[in-house]
Amino acid sequence: RNECDNAERQTARALIADPAPALRQASAQGPVPTYYRSDTHWNLYGAALSLDALRQTLAGQGVALRWPT
Repeated sequence: RNECDNAERQTARALIADPAPALRQASAQGPVPTYYRSDTHWNLYGAALSLDALRQTLAGQGVALRWPT
């Protein structure tokens, strides 16, 4: 490895997008569930909320999340 690789590794940091607050708020406010009733996986609504949490986290770092057209 060269010095550039080492510098990149040392300055890299993880971004954490936590969808839990948005999922809890949606569950408390509305009649639409965010999980399937029969298991612990998000349904489409929960997945959309989680994707929006990721989008907001990335936007806070100056990264735009766009769908291809």
